[in-house]
Amino acid sequence: MVQFQHLQPRKQLRRWYRKEEKKKIGRPLKFQSVEVLQKKIDAYFDDENNKPYTVCDLCVWLDCDRQTLLNYQEKEEFFDTIKRAKTKIEASIEKGALLGVFNPTFSIFNMKNNFGWQDKQEIDTTSSNRIEIINDLPSDIDEDK
Repeated sequence: MVQFQHLQPRKQLRRWYRKEEKKKIGRPLKFQSVEVLQKKIDAYFDDENNKPYTVCDLCVWLDCDRQTLLNYQEKEEFFDTIKRAKTKIEASIEKGALLGVFNPTFSIFNMKNNFGWQDKQEIDTTSSNRIEIINDLPSDIDEDK
């Protein structure tokens, strides 16, 4: 049987093919670096016309939608920048609600949907409080009758 030494087995060809540079698929990033995003966010907060601050208004300023901003927040390098901006917005809404500037219903809705706030009722079922029933009825009833 004749063997061809110069031909590589299929497994080696597959490994070689995988090592090649993969083509990037999809749309290029809207914000090429954290610094670019941070400058745009700083400009948003510096403009007095943007008050009251909201997540959707920030997205309009950044020319992206809310989901895009959330997707960027999932990327490790952008997380701190976006989290800081959202915290500043959260503080602004919280302060406005406490001072009566914002409608309470709007504030509650916004905090629940954008910042993970929850209405939570806790019931302690492991309490060791016991109710002791004492039968303390008078025994003046004559049992002989």
